[in-house]
Amino acid sequence: MEIKHIREKEAREMYSDYYLTAGADKFYIRETLALNLYNSYTMGFTEIAKIICKRELVKLLGICAAWYKGKINNDTYVNELIRFKVKKRKFKNAKTN
Repeated sequence: MEIKHIREKEAREMYSDYYLTAGADKFYIRETLALNLYNSYTMGFTEIAKIICKRELVKLLGICAAWYKGKINNDTYVNELIRFKVKKRKFKNAKTN
């Protein structure tokens, strides 16, 4: 499968198009994102929303929603999550130095 890079504008559009569905879909998407970012159930979406800036959070929710709806493949989804984790780690390391 082809891994593609998702631009921020595309991710914001995915958020508005796919994420804003009612009920179980919305809950599932939020908690799936929380689980995939922290690899455990120790932090839920509410805690993550306090830590991550709104712009990044919207992008990540859009990517997760697009994956859930089958608009992007699993490889692209994982690639975007890893990209965010690397960015977060670099920021954390720069802050401590």
